[in-house]
Amino acid sequence: MEEEEILIEEISDYLSSEIHRLDKLKTVISTIQSERGSSSYQDHLSHPVNQYRLIRRFTKEWVDINRLLENPENPPEFEELLLNHDEITGAAQALSRLSDVYQIEPIHFATGNATRNAPQLSFEDSFKIGNALYNKQEYYHCTKWMRAARALIPQPDNTVFPKYSDLLDYEAFCSSHSGNTPRALALTEEILKRNDHSEPERIESNWRYYQSKISDFDSFPNDYLERPSHYNPEERQRYEELCQLGYDNENILRDNNDDELSCYFFKGHENDFFSRLGPWKVEEIAKKPYVVRFYEILYEDEIDALERLGEEKLARATVFDPATHKLVNADYRVSKSAWLKDEDSKIVATYNRRISRLTGLDLEYAEQLQMSNYGIGGQYEPHFDYSRREWDIYNNRRIATWLSYLTTVEQGGGTVFTELGLHIRSIKGSAVFWYNLLPNGSGDERTRHAACPVLRGNKWVSNKWIHEFGNEWNRRCRLDEEADNLFL
Repeated sequence: MEEEEILIEEISDYLSSEIHRLDKLKTVISTIQSERGSSSYQDHLSHPVNQYRLIRRFTKEWVDINRLLENPENPPEFEELLLNHDEITGAAQALSRLSDVYQIEPIHFATGNATRNAPQLSFEDSFKIGNALYNKQEYYHCTKWMRAARALIPQPDNTVFPKYSDLLDYEAFCSSHSGNTPRALALTEEILKRNDHSEPERIESNWRYYQSKISDFDSFPNDYLERPSHYNPEERQRYEELCQLGYDNENILRDNNDDELSCYFFKGHENDFFSRLGPWKVEEIAKKPYVVRFYEILYEDEIDALERLGEEKLARATVFDPATHKLVNADYRVSKSAWLKDEDSKIVATYNRRISRLTGLDLEYAEQLQMSNYGIGGQYEPHFDYSRREWDIYNNRRIATWLSYLTTVEQGGGTVFTELGLHIRSIKGSAVFWYNLLPNGSGDERTRHAACPVLRGNKWVSNKWIHEFGNEWNRRCRLDEEADNLFL
């Protein structure tokens, strides 16, 4: 009898433990389902907050599920789906990038007021974003996200995690590194008054340090923060203003007027009989330099095929580092790219021939068709497409750019020309064309441009960079050294 009672007790304990484990699983799954909502997968992930939460789930909730399943026979594909903390840090930086460029305070992201029909972030999410930025020493952004977390905490006590005193501690430290030591001191004094921090001696030490750093002349607004410096602050401001100009994505926006611009049907260059039979819709975007947009340049089945081909080869986009002469990742270019050859698909070869016909340029020495996808906060800060390295002046530079849009982005994601004051919206099936080099072979500095971060939606583009070699007779030097690009 005693042995049976022991067995019954052990089985009961086991059942209680299993019920508790299954209840945890149900809670986690319920949370995931609640966040996903009932919208389609594509609509759900069109918002950066939902993209962040998806990445967070694969670094936390699905890790918890994997642990709760306690099954050594879990398929290897399950663990391959789990992400490391570098991914969540990248997502946190992306939301901060959007906050910066579009001047959206983190609290508005968190409360769902950043865009139309926006989801919300919990105070735990706001804290995790702030903590990730703290670990990357991005104190300006850390301060704002910690402030948002404090505003969202259910009650200012230490019964929840993260504790309210911890939020004050993080915000104080980040504020002090963002130029507002008086604010850091005030927050630290609040922690001391609460008398509930787990490290009171460190907090007292911080208070003495902040006190020693304040002078009699320090007088800042309570929310003052010193924004991180930029290597070209004037251009950075110009870039952000132009991105904000196209926040709601009208077709083309400019901060100057040009009454001479027009739309027309382009019947192609000499011997282009296809274009004569079916002229292309063209809109002039700028006269000097000559920038145009072709409409309905790609068909639906071509777009789908190019995106599928691109998805198979996507990798983080790189830039050339002049110091090491290598291709490297860079924070100012955040996208994924793939390169497609004519041999990859008949559609790639067909589209390249179409580009050649419409530009009148030879593509023998052109680069492969680059496919780029801009995910959460994806951008490319102001740059030139042509090389400015001294030794490249006579080295087959990029003579022209053909930029195709494969998606229409709901908000953000436009192309801006900082010198021209232009914001060009991403419109599916259209392409923008311009010359990077003047007829005399020198670089056209007016073509400096950038890709604004995607605020809502999905952005796919393709680039065709056409080079000088092979086009000596297609685009000849002019007798006038000051000649400009005035036509296709």
